Amino acid sequence: MFRAKRVEFVPVIFALAIMRPAEFFATGNRARTPLLQSIRDGLAYARATKTVAVVLAMLFVVSTVSINFNVVLPVLARNTMHGGAQTYASSPRCSGWAHLREPSSPLRANASRAGCYWARPPASVPRR
Repeated sequence: MFRAKRVEFVPVIFALAIMRPAEFFATGNRARTPLLQSIRDGLAYARATKTVAVVLAMLFVVSTVSINFNVVLPVLARNTMHGGAQTYASSPRCSGWAHLREPSSPLRANASRAGCYWARPPASVPRR
């Protein structure tokens, strides 16, 4: 894995090596717009452009729900799952549940062996 990762750095190092600093040029000093004015301009543009407004709204919703996951996870482990440190530690490895819907999936069997209680089929479902 680490050897394969090294290959990714080769093009970057090559690109840095062939740069010619003598050909760089300064862009000059531009007057800066005040921060609040820039924010107002950006929000006005987003309101006027439907695509940008939709992307920003989705970003807001997804960020609100998912960024707090690491904060809420210990509370879920203790209060909802009635567990402790082991439940908290096993939660991330069990978080791929959406990919495990197929009962005959080898991934479901691996998750069940890993201690993910939701990966075990209910008693009423016959095993294959």
